[in-house]
Amino acid sequence: MAIRIDQINVKDLGPIKDLNLKLGPLNLIYGKNECGKTLLVEFIISCLFSDSKSEWKLRDVAANGKIYVTGIEDTPVSFSPRQSSKKLEHHLSQTQVGIPANLSRLLVVKGAELELRSDVRDGIDHQILRGYLSDDKLLESIEGKIPLTTRKARIEQSEIIGENRGELKGYTGSKEGLERLRKLFDEVDRKYSAGERFRLENKQTEIDAEIQSQEHAKRYLAKQTKDKITELTRQLELIPMGTIHELRELNSSLKTIRETLQSLEGKKTASKVNSENYEWLKAANEIYTSAIDKTVPKHLSVIQKLALVCLGFTVLMVLLSLAPTDYIVLTLMLALFFGITAGILFVTAIVKGQQHEANYKAQSEVRLIASEYKKRFGQTLDSSVTLKAKLEQLRETHIQHETLKKSFDDEDKKFHATRQNIQSKFNSLGIQIEGDGPWDTEIASLDSEHQRIDDEVQRLKELLSGLNLDPGDYTDIDNGTEYRREHLQNLLQQKEEVKSALQEADQALDDLKARIIRETYSDFSLSWPELIQVLRTRWAESVAEHKLLTAKIVGDILISNSIMELREKEDQKILSVLDSDIITEPLHALTTRYTHLSLKDDNLQVSNSTEDFLLSQLSTGTKEQVLLALRLGIATKVLAGDQLFLILDDAFQHADWDRRNAMADEMIRLVRAGWQVISFTMDDQVRDMFNEKGKAAFEDQMVFWEL
Repeated sequence: MAIRIDQINVKDLGPIKDLNLKLGPLNLIYGKNECGKTLLVEFIISCLFSDSKSEWKLRDVAANGKIYVTGIEDTPVSFSPRQSSKKLEHHLSQTQVGIPANLSRLLVVKGAELELRSDVRDGIDHQILRGYLSDDKLLESIEGKIPLTTRKARIEQSEIIGENRGELKGYTGSKEGLERLRKLFDEVDRKYSAGERFRLENKQTEIDAEIQSQEHAKRYLAKQTKDKITELTRQLELIPMGTIHELRELNSSLKTIRETLQSLEGKKTASKVNSENYEWLKAANEIYTSAIDKTVPKHLSVIQKLALVCLGFTVLMVLLSLAPTDYIVLTLMLALFFGITAGILFVTAIVKGQQHEANYKAQSEVRLIASEYKKRFGQTLDSSVTLKAKLEQLRETHIQHETLKKSFDDEDKKFHATRQNIQSKFNSLGIQIEGDGPWDTEIASLDSEHQRIDDEVQRLKELLSGLNLDPGDYTDIDNGTEYRREHLQNLLQQKEEVKSALQEADQALDDLKARIIRETYSDFSLSWPELIQVLRTRWAESVAEHKLLTAKIVGDILISNSIMELREKEDQKILSVLDSDIITEPLHALTTRYTHLSLKDDNLQVSNSTEDFLLSQLSTGTKEQVLLALRLGIATKVLAGDQLFLILDDAFQHADWDRRNAMADEMIRLVRAGWQVISFTMDDQVRDMFNEKGKAAFEDQMVFWEL
């Protein structure tokens, strides 16, 4: 039986205002973009197939029209886009078994998408092939009666493992019900017979005694802490922080004074030599000046010579007076004059000689001063002027030295006064010190000790405050128990817990009885023995129900496992179909390279005599040719020899020239085998090739329509 689309009538379909198209066995509908080709394909899908909404993302376009199909009944059957109308699958299922639910994906290629499913990788997988090529519907009908959660469940070590849903949730609930009943029996044994309340009362008595002991230890600790605070406060008063601060400042001042003294000492030492030279120059100047004043005159030898000359004239005059001459008186007077003059000159020479002896000594002192000057200053002393110039030169240095000596003496007095003050303050603290300091270590030790005591006082005050006791509650009686705050808190918490437990215990039996009544639907007026008997009866019934439910679930799991085994066999059939001529022939015809199809890890694999490739590894064009070949083979297999129509929307778009020719030849072969082919294209080259090949093969039966 050949089923074909005989006629398409549509109005107001996007850019298509009115179309009445009579179709033949081979049809080519041509149009550029935005002419309505894909809208027309969507209209055909929505008219013919019941899965159009679930399988395709169709646009909502208000259009009127119908499609007429022949070969279903004696007269053409009309189809409209209304969802309520019967679709093609319904008519086919009346005469054939195993029509796939997603028939539209098999017969329609929309928008150059040759995938059999758009939501899976590469458009095809094992599950899709199983839906098309295996007798899975019977297994599905059997499996459909088994809840999904049961199918997914498994049995491990006599336990049913699975999701807590459906029957398994009932199974879990049954187990939990049995567990509740078992726990109720346990509680009856524990609470009804064992006397839990008596145990709680004894525990409460023990806790109260221990709390009382801890409270007494707390009061004793408060008294001890208060005494320690008093003692430590007294110790703090003995080393006041004010005194420590004063000591720190005095010690710092002492170090500053010491540094000043050291600086002054250095400067004083540096100027000492010049000052000593100045003092020597001052004394040497006086001696030198005095010595110069005593120097012997140079005319001493002249006096002596004159004295001798006068003495010679005196002798001469005496000798002349002895000769008889008229000038004897004059000669004697001249002899007397020269004698007196020689005497005066000799006396003067004697006096001057005594002065020369004294001056000789003065000249010796001058030489010593000159020698010392040379030694001290490395210069020659040539006159008193030089000596006085050097003295003036060193006068300023001497004055500076004297100033430094005075400053040094003043700072030294301050040093000893500060040291005495520090020693006095250390003595006030009962500490003896020696040496000249500084006393950083001793002061730091005092500061550290003060801080330690103060920290301890603060810690003890916090401890005392944390005890939160009135001083009137303190006690100095030790009961031998160590107070532990956390332990007391735990005891108080335990007391509350035991108190609450006692209250709960008072209600426990009533609560237990109420729960047993709810579980067994019994009367509250029943006595405990009667109620326990009812509980035993309920236990037996629940065990029986649980066994029945377990048996059913186990049976379903075994059936589900058997179905899985059968599916494995069906998968072998799928592999056989993939390798059969109905698929390999169009595969080779379209690809011109590949000859076999198989599955590898649920993915489609294509092969030739030397190579194997996953479908995902192929180019887009080759992948589409493989999917088209697979589509043709599956359609032939599924329809069991019946011929339908094949709608191709831009199916040639990604193929090269040679493969377009091969695909067109395969379409012609398919039409000759009884199929109807409706091809949509916007490609001029595809249009021309299809027209040429189609008209050559079918002449007037080839229908061409341009939108």
